[in-house]
Amino acid sequence: MLDEDCGVGINLALCSRIRLAQQRVAEAKARLAKIDPASIDRSAALAMLDELWSSNKSRPK
Repeated sequence: MLDEDCGVGINLALCSRIRLAQQRVAEAKARLAKIDPASIDRSAALAMLDELWSSNKSRPK
C-alpha cells in the first residue's frame, strides 16, 4: 500500500511540522523575553510551582 513516493510525502510533512514547531518556539521565546519580571505575582507563581512539584512527586513512574 505504501510506496517510495508516499514515504517522501510523509518526510516532507514531518519536516514542515518540525519547522512550524521551531517557529512557534522562537516566537514564544521572544514573548518570554518581553515579560517584565516586576509585573509577575511571585506568590501565585510559587504556589503553582509547589502544586506542580507535589503532583509530579506523587505520580508513579
